[in-house]
Amino acid sequence: MYQLRPATADDAEAIAEVYLASRRAFLPYAPLMHTDDEVRQWLRELVIPVFDVTVATLCDAVVGMMVLSRDGEAGWIDQLYVHPDHVGQGLGTLL
Repeated sequence: MYQLRPATADDAEAIAEVYLASRRAFLPYAPLMHTDDEVRQWLRELVIPVFDVTVATLCDAVVGMMVLSRDGEAGWIDQLYVHPDHVGQGLGTLL
């Protein structure tokens, strides 16, 4: 069963792998403008410390991620990625 929890700095590498795998599988027409290492750095140094990041885990492995932004009482989803191996199982809805 999937579990949701706030992301920690220790999750940065696993979150990056979900993000990169999902982008490659589902958005091949929109290549990243940054290297994989730059994406990892962005997630580790900016996204996780600044935004509300939730990870979805299965057996303690990160398989999905959601990044929320807030402005006062308003909030919105900035990023939502599910590892390709877990698509179609309700994880995006859960997040």
